[in-house]
Amino acid sequence: MIRKQRARTEYRLWSEDDDTRLREAMASGLSIREAARLLGRPPKATRCHWRWINQTASERTAHYERLRSSAAKVAPPLRPRDPPHIFQDRERRRAAEQSITGILMGDPPRGYSAFDRKLQEQPA
Repeated sequence: MIRKQRARTEYRLWSEDDDTRLREAMASGLSIREAARLLGRPPKATRCHWRWINQTASERTAHYERLRSSAAKVAPPLRPRDPPHIFQDRERRRAAEQSITGILMGDPPRGYSAFDRKLQEQPA
């Protein structure tokens, strides 16, 4: 099967000349798509940059603050509603002895596999 190769998008920084050309294109009544074609850029990049160059400094600062606050919410700390025995079991598993093979292959520590639990349930 031959895969279709996508054209690799070339990412270029926006120059002052590009900004001026974009402003002139938008002032003359061109659509974002037409302005993008004129500048040789993707329509989405052109739309985002058009929005960016029309923002005030305070709007840009607010934008960065929103990004920072949302990034802080991505990885919340451990939930306090988890019962303590879960953390105790995790620490026991981490402290359990493992063989080199178990470490490399991802096997559970000794005493924690389904087979080990089955052996523990059987009467001696």
